[in-house]
Amino acid sequence: MTEFSTEFSGFANIFTVPNYLEFSESERALDSPKLALVPITPVINYSEVSSSLIESDQVRLLSDGTSYYSNDSLSDSLKDPARDLLSDYYRAYLVFAADANQIDFLDPGFRISSSFDSEFGYGLVDAGAAIAIALSLKSPLSDVSDPLINSYGASLVNAPEAWTLGYTGKGVVVAVIDTGIDLNHPDLATSFWQNLNEIPGDGKDNDNNGYVDDINGYDFASRDANPQNSSSREYHGTHVAGIITANRNGTNATDRSNIRYEVTGIAYDAQIMAVRVLNSAGRGTAQSVAQGIRYAADNGAKVINLSLGSPMTSGIEQDALRYAEEKGVVVVSASGNSGYTSVAPDYPARLAATSNFGIAVGAVNRNKQVAGFSNPAGTSVQQYPFVVAPGVSILSTTPNNSFSFLSGTSMATPHVAAVVALMLQANPNLTPAQVKKIISETANPNSLTVA
Repeated sequence: MTEFSTEFSGFANIFTVPNYLEFSESERALDSPKLALVPITPVINYSEVSSSLIESDQVRLLSDGTSYYSNDSLSDSLKDPARDLLSDYYRAYLVFAADANQIDFLDPGFRISSSFDSEFGYGLVDAGAAIAIALSLKSPLSDVSDPLINSYGASLVNAPEAWTLGYTGKGVVVAVIDTGIDLNHPDLATSFWQNLNEIPGDGKDNDNNGYVDDINGYDFASRDANPQNSSSREYHGTHVAGIITANRNGTNATDRSNIRYEVTGIAYDAQIMAVRVLNSAGRGTAQSVAQGIRYAADNGAKVINLSLGSPMTSGIEQDALRYAEEKGVVVVSASGNSGYTSVAPDYPARLAATSNFGIAVGAVNRNKQVAGFSNPAGTSVQQYPFVVAPGVSILSTTPNNSFSFLSGTSMATPHVAAVVALMLQANPNLTPAQVKKIISETANPNSLTVA
């Protein structure tokens, strides 16, 4: 049997700029599944699948560490882990339900979701409805016309409804635990968290948090205080950060077809804590991810975005996630990009089901179709915090003052993390259990289809 280590990578498939991949306008306009099946990294350690690998004898890893060939029929070796997974789902559901029953919100006066689908969980995240519940309002926030040019992600999650009332993420710190981020990108440069208790460049740990000169975050991949990306090829974290908090400054980006866009983050006044745990090749260890989670929780992050994953898990990151939630931090994780061959999210997103840690996120396109690459919520008969968000052909910031398209559950996850930031600005007293309940019950399953 092939040996695997617990290794993490970012969940993004497409880098649609001229020097990488070219697609026809018809393909891009339709958000064709073909767009979501071009891996940028090997599948063995990254859970990223191409159609050629699906048809080959590529080994897949099951939740218990055993393996089978993806073109084989399900064997007895799969059935037992599947039953174990359902038991884990059920145990987590009991915890989730118990938490939910302890939460007493005023009757909102409008219908909230109680249905759960094995493909898309509760449905499409809805900022307008979620903030209304957080504020104990009797109706969702009023619809507003889309103030953006060709930016479908903000519209689908109803972010403009929140912006109109002044909810823009101000005062909320979101930790992007990922590859390095371009700290100098003009659409991001003013959005980074600053450790005001640390004196820049003096070589001392002024705030005694165990990290020297950690002004904007920390790099656990290279073990230094500079979470900057190492090159233009290390773009994943910058793209994720832009989805959350690219400035609403009127500066238009232009794609390769000369279509102009206003690239604006869903929570454009939130602060980004840059935590680099994946190296320039997009690889990271359970130890670096766990350290990044703990660092974020200890230094003021209220939301953690994990657009990364692995087919395996270990106690070290589970303990870190437990630590973060106990400190009141909401964790949002990508479900993974092996949807055509997967029966459940990858880790750490699967821990939302098995251990009640955080929110798991799948991806949809502009037509509200669940992307073929998006790992499903799973076949559990019970419910857990799983929602979907825009994750196909998302334009956002990339290094060196550029803007590029990416597709993946990595892109869907920051949409949800940013909606959480809007909620926490509206009601800073929300607990992680309350946020998970609100996000789940206000997600909209209407009009969603499976690609």
